[in-house]
Amino acid sequence: MLKKIFYFGLGLASLFFENFDELARAGEERYNKRIKADQPTEETINITTSKTAEPVSGLSKVEASNDVSDDLTAISGIGPTFASRLSEAGITTYQELAGLSVEQVRDITQVADWQANPDDWIAQAKAVS
Repeated sequence: MLKKIFYFGLGLASLFFENFDELARAGEERYNKRIKADQPTEETINITTSKTAEPVSGLSKVEASNDVSDDLTAISGIGPTFASRLSEAGITTYQELAGLSVEQVRDITQVADWQANPDDWIAQAKAVS
């Protein structure tokens, strides 16, 4: 069966190419075009998010006097996106996260119910802080 598929593929290729060298050259050109398309250029557009996390009322941004922060992505369920939103709101340590309410975390991270459970995040942050 595999042999039949192989010969079928060769038959299709022969409709477009006269010999294997031409087929190989076309494949190499296509590969090189794809590689060049994946390389960043000066025209690369910087992507920014249209929404930024706003500080929740009652919270203030953390002063960056000692630049101490924790890796919030170490908490199960917090990925780079949620960690970034928390950081933008000034939440950069486990202790700060542990001091928030579930509603505040939901407002900051804009997490949907099906995505994650902020209550778990707070419990994990309390356990390590």
